[in-house]
Amino acid sequence: MSLARYELRLLGRFGLATPVLALLLFGGMALLMAFLGANDGQVARVLVAALELGLPLAAGVIAATIVNDDPAIGLQLSLKTRYPRTLVRRLVVLTLWTALIAFLWTSSLHLSGLWEFWVPEPFLVGQLVWLSPLLWFVAAGALLALLLGGRATSGAIIGGLWAFENLMRGLFLTKEWLRPEFLFATTYAAGADFWLTNRLALISTALVMGAVVWVLSSRIESLAKGGEA
Repeated sequence: MSLARYELRLLGRFGLATPVLALLLFGGMALLMAFLGANDGQVARVLVAALELGLPLAAGVIAATIVNDDPAIGLQLSLKTRYPRTLVRRLVVLTLWTALIAFLWTSSLHLSGLWEFWVPEPFLVGQLVWLSPLLWFVAAGALLALLLGGRATSGAIIGGLWAFENLMRGLFLTKEWLRPEFLFATTYAAGADFWLTNRLALISTALVMGAVVWVLSSRIESLAKGGEA
């Protein structure tokens, strides 16, 4: 628990607040749409999209930041506890914090009845709406940060991937071989027959990227301690 509290403090106000702000931004858009006369289905779509479009992107950018923005990275590499374990712990704390926010948001939509307007899957299975892209973006953010060594560059690429899939959504939806890696299947194809396969494929990709993150962080630790590449 003390380590978890330390990692939460390390995230700082920016890291803790960014996922919340991402949801509030979409929430503000939904309120404006409701005020302008949008129906419940349209409002529900925006509120659910917050979990798939906004929250994972915010977590991915934060993941890239915490990998490259540790003021005590040199000390971390000299400690007995292996650096990969420290890095994974930080990513887990970030993921759990974001997941808590996502579940509270989802539960609020469910209690209000808006969730069912856009998500046809059972409530528990429907948590893959946010869980799959969240894991993907966190893993991708960490991987890019380790490969490129710069949070600005990593964040820019994460944002570019986010924009590319949004702009090219028609291609991802029509090409069967691209569907497994479409990050926004709920927003643009809720209820599609490939939805569950897509969600599981994203989680599988995230696990593969996570394994590469572990290997790369182990290599960085070895180099820092005078080992061989």
